[in-house]
Amino acid sequence: AVFSVKKYDFLTLNVINLPNPGQFKCQEFVGFELVANKVKRLDFIDLDLNQYQSDIEALDWIKSADIQFIWPDMLNIDVQEYHPVAIWNEKSLLNEEARILPLSCIELPDVNLIGPDEKVFEVMSRYREVATQFSYFNMSIQSLEYKKYGSWEMILGSNLVIKMSDAHFNFEFENLLTWLRVNHHKLIDIYKIDTRYQHGLVVGKRSVGVKDES
Repeated sequence: AVFSVKKYDFLTLNVINLPNPGQFKCQEFVGFELVANKVKRLDFIDLDLNQYQSDIEALDWIKSADIQFIWPDMLNIDVQEYHPVAIWNEKSLLNEEARILPLSCIELPDVNLIGPDEKVFEVMSRYREVATQFSYFNMSIQSLEYKKYGSWEMILGSNLVIKMSDAHFNFEFENLLTWLRVNHHKLIDIYKIDTRYQHGLVVGKRSVGVKDES
């Protein structure tokens, strides 16, 4: 049996309630608005809600979307943005998932991560590991760079430079933490720490005149 159903105007989506534009810190609102409004005047029976949600969440800075249908003709849309974690290579941003996204946020993070794009997850992982441990010493990372020749360079907020190798990173980092537990109070007099030594560290001390290393 075949039945025909007449479409009525009250089945048409006439109202799409969007978030306040001021809510967005990174996502460009006009682009979001265009995607969200593409179902306006569509019959709600023809709406693929899962696909519609996927289209919204595919936008660069949209982390998740909550969509509610209100009978008979209204959609309420709420979204959550990704949080920018760091500036990537001075031309992009990284979100919490280490996804490279446009440099479009109103407020930029104060951390610079540098490296080849294929190493982005490794650089983010290293940053999180180091930042967590350094927080116990009230040390903040200004930049972390993966060097092409297989080493790491960190610059702290105090302009302290720390150099480590990639091949022995975990071993050297443990040595660094051990040293910091004893000598953290001396950091004000130090401009460089190089951990790339089998039996210890090289520490560059600030001094009047010639720099002293020990």
